[in-house]
This record gives sequence, C-alpha cells and structure tokens, in this order.
Amino acid sequence: MKNARGSDRWMFLRLLQWKRHRHAAWQELPKARQMGALSLLLALLAQLLFFLNREGLHGFWGGFLTSLITVMALCTVIVTVRMIRTRHDGQS
Repeated sequence: MKNARGSDRWMFLRLLQWKRHRHAAWQELPKARQMGALSLLLALLAQLLFFLNREGLHGFWGGFLTSLITVMALCTVIVTVRMIRTRHDGQS
C-alpha cells in the first residue's frame, strides 16, 4: 500500500511539472508573435525597397538597403522558429 501511495505522489509531481512547463511555454508565445510580426514587416520593407530599386532607386544604396533588410527579415524568421521549437521541445 505504501508503494502505491508513493507512485501516486510521483504521478502528481510529474503532472505538476508538466503544467508548469506548459504555462512557461504559453508565457513565451507573445514574444514569438512579436518576432513573427517584426519579420513580416521587415520582409514587406525589403519588397518595397526591391520595387523602388526597379523603379528608380538604383546604385549602391538601393541594393545595400534591400539586401540588409532581406537578411534582417531572414534572421528574425530563423530566431522566431528556433524560439518556438525550443519552447515546444521543452529545452531551455
């Protein structure tokens, strides 16, 4: 009987740990959404600069800004995906 009660306590502690982990993951979700929105804005800005490049913003600065914004958008996408995967897998 003592062994069964110990097992119940162990299961309760595991359930409590799982609930805490899920709560922590939900706390991080707004950060991931903000990063996703930032990456979308950067991607749209890169597309705008690319369009302006085709229409008249030529030269070094047009290409440089377009490339810079595109790289920043890709980096924020990568960071967002890694943040979500890390929280989803339960790693810290």
